[in-house]
Amino acid sequence: MNQPLAVTSSDQAAGSLRRAGVTDDVLAWFDPLHIGPVPAREDLETLSKHRASFFQLQSFGFSRVGHDYFKARNERLAEAAASTDIVLFFQDTLLDQLQQLQVLDMLGTVKDRPGQLLAVHVKGFIDELSDREALALADEAVDVAPEALELARVAWDAYRQPTPEAWADLALYQTSALPFLGKTIKRALEELPATASGLSRSQKQMLELLRRQTMTPRDLFGAYYGVERNSHLEDWVMYAMLDGMADGAYPLIEGKTDVAFNPNMALIDWQRYIRGELKLTSYGQAVLRGEVDDRKHNGTDHWWGGTRLTDGKLWRWDAKLGQLLPPGASVSTPVTAPIEIFEEPSLEAVAEPEPSESAA
Repeated sequence: MNQPLAVTSSDQAAGSLRRAGVTDDVLAWFDPLHIGPVPAREDLETLSKHRASFFQLQSFGFSRVGHDYFKARNERLAEAAASTDIVLFFQDTLLDQLQQLQVLDMLGTVKDRPGQLLAVHVKGFIDELSDREALALADEAVDVAPEALELARVAWDAYRQPTPEAWADLALYQTSALPFLGKTIKRALEELPATASGLSRSQKQMLELLRRQTMTPRDLFGAYYGVERNSHLEDWVMYAMLDGMADGAYPLIEGKTDVAFNPNMALIDWQRYIRGELKLTSYGQAVLRGEVDDRKHNGTDHWWGGTRLTDGKLWRWDAKLGQLLPPGASVSTPVTAPIEIFEEPSLEAVAEPEPSESAA
């Protein structure tokens, strides 16, 4: 049998696995499934076309995420499923865990696989491991049990529904077959708009850091990982979010340069972009305090999994109660029982970031 195919989330992780000698055959799944539409009732090929079209239309369009890339990626996984062992290396982030659900959902449909299907549940970041540590981690690979495949199928289907209710209901499941799914359920729900401010958890954490001190986009990206160590935000995702908060009708952030972020931007534009001195506007401060609902001023039209959030269909997450709220509901009318699965350290429990040179 051929050498195993390792499947992981990013080029950086794939490179680390190759350098360590885990295997030369590594596939980066490379799709930020926490962004953009992931609608139900679409097979992998159709969904991939949908995803590629979405990313090509964004102002931060990423040339890598195109129809040809997705087609080649999907075909490589299908080919391996019919011919060799597959080992999944996914980290304990929202980004990785959603990708793992999609991969397992696809592999669960393959009948009579000739090789083993194994998983390495990575706590932390693969590209931070030494070669020896990566090899030791590969030795910990375990068989993906039938109950894990079924759980992945149910969870992937729930994430793609037109409301977040099925996903929230996953908290009632026994999820130990997929060790990181429990905290992934809650972390995904925390990306819904909050009840008072209308901010997602990621937005709130970025604004809280800027409340403390002025920072450049690059400094903010580094400081963010002191708040949420296993963050799912890649740099280009965070910068696109920053642009959104700075360029709305009611900006939450000021100080950004006139250059919009794009992963394919020229070096000179990139150097200008990362030098912008970001700080909160007075409006941003009021939103962060929960005195103003940003959704009522900047509006809403974006995707959360299979749910399209709009002003008239605005699902929210109540972090204090740990509850999902339907459109138009008050805090007193939740639709789910409280979800108590996983808590990151609060921002106050994390050391203050070192001031940047530009802010000193």
